Amino acid sequence: MKNSTFYFLLLILISFSNIVLGQTLTNGNFESGGNGIGFLINGIGYTQINPPTGSSSTGNYAITTNPQLLNSNFISGGDHTTGSGKMLVVDGNTTPGSRLWSCTSTGGALTGFTAGSIYTFSYWIKSVSNDVTNNATQANINVFFVNASNVNPVSTNNYAPLPSLGWVRVSYTFTATSNNALIEIRNNNTSILGNDFALDDFAITPGALQLTLTRTSTNPSCPTSLDGAITGVGAGGVLPYTFSLATGTSTIVNFSGVFSNLIAGTYTLSIQDAAGAVVAPILVVLNSSNDITVNAPATICAGSPTNLSVTGSADPYLWTANPPDLSLTTANNTSASPTVRPTTTTTYTFTPTAGLCANTATMNITVNPKTTPTFTQVAAVCSGATIAALPTTSNNSITGTWSPTINNTATTTYTFTPTAGLCANTATMTITVNPIAAAPTA
Repeated sequence: MKNSTFYFLLLILISFSNIVLGQTLTNGNFESGGNGIGFLINGIGYTQINPPTGSSSTGNYAITTNPQLLNSNFISGGDHTTGSGKMLVVDGNTTPGSRLWSCTSTGGALTGFTAGSIYTFSYWIKSVSNDVTNNATQANINVFFVNASNVNPVSTNNYAPLPSLGWVRVSYTFTATSNNALIEIRNNNTSILGNDFALDDFAITPGALQLTLTRTSTNPSCPTSLDGAITGVGAGGVLPYTFSLATGTSTIVNFSGVFSNLIAGTYTLSIQDAAGAVVAPILVVLNSSNDITVNAPATICAGSPTNLSVTGSADPYLWTANPPDLSLTTANNTSASPTVRPTTTTTYTFTPTAGLCANTATMNITVNPKTTPTFTQVAAVCSGATIAALPTTSNNSITGTWSPTINNTATTTYTFTPTAGLCANTATMTITVNPIAAAPTA
């Protein structure tokens, strides 16, 4: 029984060791030694400086804790792993296509892969010279795969970051096509100026990078033009991707992520990878930069003036009204801002001249009828009798003022003016003042 238990545990340990160690790079962080210990550098033009002297030339490299130990003019800084450990520092090589790093001590293939399984290869890189300022002076790192398919991203070239960005991770997902795979790194840049960098923390891990989705878009040139575009950009996950673009009840599906001939509108962009993974869709709004804008709907009193206005389109303009508005005539219906006096609720339509880059647009003017204030008639009085102040609020709740002032010596017509802003007519009231009859004579 004890022997059976021992062999069972041993079997588990062996299986676990194969899983853990099968695809693990040796000395990916350079802490276990230099060239030939877990990796190989033997490309033409590369020379190891050990120990580094603070003075280097093109193609020199060192396993060191600070770039300045290789070249005193390099930028001081620590490794990626701990900040105080070792890294591979390289003074750019001028020999084109020369192998910089290989994934095993001998330069051969790394074993332990499962054909058909997905893996992620990654490394960290930073530029170590202030002479690195643009693509011409940035190292251009190429990753070379053997026995791998569906490499993602498809482009295996990647520029080293500018010095201000520090350490940056570069990752690739691939599907193993055999139980072994070869991964190598080359620097495509042969510039003498700049082209200096450090590498650290090489790794191969089972599984793919997390799927992500970004996009770029181009607005249509005119509101009715079919020249807008949306491009979905996938990363991570498992190739190939399936992109879809939905608007309303219509959905377009393709494998490129490029959607063209689009009109202005709102679209939903989605992605799914070959393993069925998805991410949250992106809402994309395409606007026409040349579309027109009319002023907001307005509410006025019947007969009051209001202005229509339009922006975003070249003249000439044409306004029409439904129902017809007698205040909109040939004298003002081609103006950018005609003054109108509708007597009923009216919809005004702006129509650009044919061929102009603009849509038609409409705006509504709501017309409220004016209310006539009502008051209780003041009874006739005798001359000199007291007349009470007239009410400033009508029987139907309209506020305002009266003029002229009360006159108790003569019959007078008074005018009630509603408070400004109220949709109401003026009103009048005549108060009769009777003269006092003369006293009879004896």
